[in-house]
Amino acid sequence: MKLPSVIPPVFRGKAGEPPGIVAVARVDRKTKSISKRLNTGEIAVIDHSDLDRVSAEELIRRKVSAVVNASMSITGRYPNLGPQLLLDAGIPVIDGVGHPMVMTYSDVLTGARVPGRRVAIIGAGGIGFDVAEFLLGDAAESLEPDAFLRAWNVDPALVTSGGLAGPPRADVPRPDREVTLLQRTAGRPGVRLGKSTGWILKARLRQAGVRMVSGVSYTRITGAGLHYELDGHPALLEVDSVVLCTGQESERSLYDELAARGIGARLIGGADLAAELDAVRAIDQATRLAVTI
Repeated sequence: MKLPSVIPPVFRGKAGEPPGIVAVARVDRKTKSISKRLNTGEIAVIDHSDLDRVSAEELIRRKVSAVVNASMSITGRYPNLGPQLLLDAGIPVIDGVGHPMVMTYSDVLTGARVPGRRVAIIGAGGIGFDVAEFLLGDAAESLEPDAFLRAWNVDPALVTSGGLAGPPRADVPRPDREVTLLQRTAGRPGVRLGKSTGWILKARLRQAGVRMVSGVSYTRITGAGLHYELDGHPALLEVDSVVLCTGQESERSLYDELAARGIGARLIGGADLAAELDAVRAIDQATRLAVTI
C-alpha cells in the first residue's frame, strides 16, 4: 500500500479562511504516550516510522484533527495500514517534518544551521521576509552606510528628485541562492509588512528573483523536497533546505520568574501575543503602559 501522493486540504472554521487547522498541538516521540494526553480536536505531533494500525486506531478514537509526523508514516520496509486508516477517517497526515533538511528560522538567524542553495521558506509573514533577506542580502549593507547608499542608489546630497540617483539595486547581481516563499493564505504575500520599510524588503526580494506562492496546502517533506497542493493540484518544490517561519511562541521566562517572586510585571508586544506579530500593536501597548506608570 502506498500513501497517496497528495493529502486533501482540510478546511476548518469560517468560509474564506485559508485551508488548514488551528488547534492545540500535543508533542511526544511515542504515539502510545501522546494518546493518553490528547483531547478531541487537537493535533498529534509524533515521531513514528511506519505508523501501525493499532496506533492509528487510537488516534482516531481520540478524534484528533490532524497528525504531524517527524518521520515517514510509510517507509516501504513493510506494509502498514495506519496512515490509510487516518486518511479514511478524514484526518490529514503531514510527514517528514523531522527531515534533516528542515530547520527553524531561529536556527538560521543564530547560525546554528546554514541552508543550502535551494531554499523553501514556509510562512511569508514579516519573519519569512526577514529570513529571505538574511539569506540573500549583503551584510555590508547593514554595517556600512556607504554600501547601503550605493546598493539602493540613494543620493546623500538630496540633489536628485526623491533622493534617488537611479533605479534601486540596478547594478547589483543576483545572489547564488534560490529562495521560494510560501504561505497558506491566498493573496499577495507581504501585504502586512510595515509601510516604512516593507517596500525595501519587497524590492530586494524581487531583484533577487524570489518566487512567492500563496494559497498552498503542505503535505509532506521528503528527500525530493517540499510537497504541497495548489489549486487542487499536487506540486513538488525541489529544494535542499526548508525553513519554518511559522508557529512563533511568546518568550515569557523573565515574566514568569518575576511573577514567581511576587514582582508585578506587564506583558506587551510579542511576549503578550506572538502570533501575527504587529509592531503597531506593540508600540500602542508600550505607549499606553508608559502613560499609566
